[in-house]
Amino acid sequence: MFMKKILRCALICACAVICVVGNSSAQQSGEEVSKQPSEIAGERLLQAMESELLALGCYEVKFGIETDGYSAAGRYVVAGKDFYLSAEGVEVYVTGGVKYEVNAAKREITIDGIESLGSDIVSNPTRGFTTLLKDYRAEETLVDGCRAVRLVPREAALSSESIVVVADTAARMPSKIVYASSEGAITVRLKSVGAWRDPLPRFEREKYPDYELIDFR
Repeated sequence: MFMKKILRCALICACAVICVVGNSSAQQSGEEVSKQPSEIAGERLLQAMESELLALGCYEVKFGIETDGYSAAGRYVVAGKDFYLSAEGVEVYVTGGVKYEVNAAKREITIDGIESLGSDIVSNPTRGFTTLLKDYRAEETLVDGCRAVRLVPREAALSSESIVVVADTAARMPSKIVYASSEGAITVRLKSVGAWRDPLPRFEREKYPDYELIDFR
């Protein structure tokens, strides 16, 4: 259960910045007139981080996760809407809207379509990424002296979740993402972000010949 929670929140937190800011660009223009200065500044900071990430093209992030006295480490590689994530013996391949989750301890492969996972951002990261600024308001703030963006639900009654993205101002990159909900808080520390020159890792069935295959599509 802990590893499942870790992976779900890693997918949300580690990738949220990329897709959140993609919407912020589309929503600014005339709407800025009705926004508070802190909200405008928050969206612009997200946009600045997005620009740096997009400039890398395909990129790799090495990260650490901390929650409830536990910790885990991993990495993910992003190429457009597809990505590969590896953490604590579990690999996740997302290609063309299909998710392949490989669990070495259980020796099993689970296949599912991301779009079928649900309507909230915990069970469906893709839905959360593409509509986050519609449901969440960005506010610029400070965390330990660093510029940050706090994303809070526009309708508090609908969600107890919040996301804080801390920026490395010098590198104009996210350095820490804190995902908080009624279940507790998870901190994702981005240890390094860099261009990835090799092909994106793809799921290959022959690499796991004796693993049980479970297909929920």
